[in-house]
Amino acid sequence: MKSDPLVSVIISCYNHERYIKDCIESVVSQSYANIEILVIDDGSKDNSPGILKALAEKHHINLVLQENKGYSTTLNEAIQRSKGDYICPMGSDDIMMPDKTEKQVRLMEREKDISICGGNALIINNNNVIVNRRQNFPEYREINFDTLFRNTGYGIVAPTAMLRKSDIIKEGCYDPNIPLEDLYMWLKMTYRGYRMVGLNDVLIYYRKHDSNTYKNTAYMINSITKTLQPYEKEAGFKSVELKYNRSAFLNASKNKDRELAFSILKKIKLKDRFCSKVFRGILKLYF
Repeated sequence: MKSDPLVSVIISCYNHERYIKDCIESVVSQSYANIEILVIDDGSKDNSPGILKALAEKHHINLVLQENKGYSTTLNEAIQRSKGDYICPMGSDDIMMPDKTEKQVRLMEREKDISICGGNALIINNNNVIVNRRQNFPEYREINFDTLFRNTGYGIVAPTAMLRKSDIIKEGCYDPNIPLEDLYMWLKMTYRGYRMVGLNDVLIYYRKHDSNTYKNTAYMINSITKTLQPYEKEAGFKSVELKYNRSAFLNASKNKDRELAFSILKKIKLKDRFCSKVFRGILKLYF
């Protein structure tokens, strides 16, 4: 019903000509009607702009074609243009479940102190085929800063998120200097006392492919280092940093990026290198 709160779905596209149609049509097909769709092509070099123009005309989408600005900057600008009470940023390679928006709006309208809610995802490949049907789906969870900061429990899958616009505007939206926007927002909001929950529902199909951001190890290291830095005075920061560096070293080793791997290893004190992740990383590099 048009009297329901307006939801602004923000889709930033970069070289996703193969996936963008499925993504947008999953939003158009939502069981919840009162949605505006804001799509930004962030300087794609493939045929994404042409596909988007056709989809925008067909579905009356708010489309912006721009030079590449980066995701956090693009999100901030889209939020300022949006008219919704709720914001749903999502990747242009993912697909919404038909009732995603409806489930989240009903919850956040019922519990007005929730600022962020999200949930679980089914992982699919390039051809929309589910990768593994025996995937792990966490139950409903209240998510606090300590859980996120120390990585001791389940968070949410980033593109499942729905955010209360008034709260994120109040707290300054995203930091343009931190390109990995989701962890930055989750930490900031929970640290400042806002409530975040994860539903026990599968809300999207999350697509894994060769150009996923998380596969760019150097990018991830730079982003997460910047994201964690404001909390360096928190108890246990050194342990959190060490845990992350060990994982980053293993990932760089798996990708055969020797220069990056050794630069990370230098950050890990000799006495802290005696663990399975560092040992496995060394094996990957040399064998």
